[in-house]
Amino acid sequence: MNLIQHFVNGKMFKGSSERTSKIFNPATGEQTLEVNLASKDDVNIAVQKAKEAFIDWSNKPPIQRARVIFKFKELIEKNSDELTKLIVSEH
Repeated sequence: MNLIQHFVNGKMFKGSSERTSKIFNPATGEQTLEVNLASKDDVNIAVQKAKEAFIDWSNKPPIQRARVIFKFKELIEKNSDELTKLIVSEH
């Protein structure tokens, strides 16, 4: 089964906890994923990195931020079918 890790500071991050949680498709009862649960330290690292990223993001010119947001919108639209399948297959 695929173990999904944390995404922190632009990288996949396993974290310090060995605890996991299984994700099931509510329609079939089939296990679809397993996710790594975060420890308190993992959360603190993620929050610190998010604060740093926010400062960096805030210092970018509005036109540059707009380009990133529109690119993100395009990626969501391009991958909407796959995103929909992922969302409805978990609970």
